[in-house]
Amino acid sequence: MKYYTGAAILLTAPVVLLSMTTKATFAAPGAKGPFTLNVGPSFLLDSTAKNATSSTGFHVGGTYDVSQPSSLVLGKSSVDVDYDSFSGHGNKINRTLSGYVYRKSFGPSVKGSPVPYFGAGIGVAFTSVKTTTTTQSQGSGGGSITSSATKNNTSVGGKLLVGIEADSGVYGEAVLTLSGKVNGLTTNTIGANVGYRF
Repeated sequence: MKYYTGAAILLTAPVVLLSMTTKATFAAPGAKGPFTLNVGPSFLLDSTAKNATSSTGFHVGGTYDVSQPSSLVLGKSSVDVDYDSFSGHGNKINRTLSGYVYRKSFGPSVKGSPVPYFGAGIGVAFTSVKTTTTTQSQGSGGGSITSSATKNNTSVGGKLLVGIEADSGVYGEAVLTLSGKVNGLTTNTIGANVGYRF
């Protein structure tokens, strides 16, 4: 319960902070350039995967708007690339999700206010899971033997998100990413990202 409470706070923090601190007049959503970059913490949902690596990893991603004009109010499409990484106990989970995402505001924009929005996307997840195993040697000298194995997997992936964007180009998103199971570890995550449009 403590983990989920902390994760919930981190998920909502970027959205709340952005809505409280944004004072610039909001121009048309997407008035900046078509590119964005975003970073933030990422959290594994599966307990086995968390115990094998770490409950918290890092995320970096980028988007390119393919809709013209690019507007949250009208609804816009983008190509997103997201990279998440977790490591611990000699094990690693690295995932890259590339796909098509649609974002739209919850309603008409209000001048002087950031625009809250929702979105969903589908794409291809490229996941690599490295596991390390240590076994005791059966020889008279004792000791241990450490071995590692890496499993790569390509699967259908997707994400659901809510966010808020200001005319300054700054935005925040809370994201649920689904990418399935690899080598016995479920790699689905939630994340809280802060980004900038340029």
